[in-house]
Amino acid sequence: MTDRIPEPLPDELELPLTKSGLPSAVRLVALTAIGVMLLVAFQGVSASDMARWAAGIAIIAGGVIFLFLRMAHPVLLHLTRQGFTYRIGSKRWTRSWRDVSAIAAETTPSKKVWVTVRWKSPQPRMAPMNDMPTEKDGFVTSFGLTPYELAALLNRYRTGKP
Repeated sequence: MTDRIPEPLPDELELPLTKSGLPSAVRLVALTAIGVMLLVAFQGVSASDMARWAAGIAIIAGGVIFLFLRMAHPVLLHLTRQGFTYRIGSKRWTRSWRDVSAIAAETTPSKKVWVTVRWKSPQPRMAPMNDMPTEKDGFVTSFGLTPYELAALLNRYRTGKP
């Protein structure tokens, strides 16, 4: 990924999520479909063939719809000289670099390294389910870069250094 970032930095750079939860989502949908099909198949002779096919089609259709929605709304980080836009699904958070006091790669208590953004004043959190004001946020993905490379890239945009 680092070879795809041009030098000097462009005025705008878009980083799509390269490692999504899609393979694990496919596995989850497949295991659920197999489990339901086995339950329907082993419930005895009283179950009609139509019920088995309907259950199987419903599970597969649900999985296809889930995967379509997952692919239609990926995670994306759009960087500009003025700020950044972070998108998860259909929700977007746009922040100005003036609101950021520091960006660093930090190790969590569970030994996971993630990029932390410290705000100058409380900001709405960058998470779809939690919009409470906080003084610190983080990117749980590093968009194909290591967390340290992503933090350095964000700091280069924040400070305006090419």
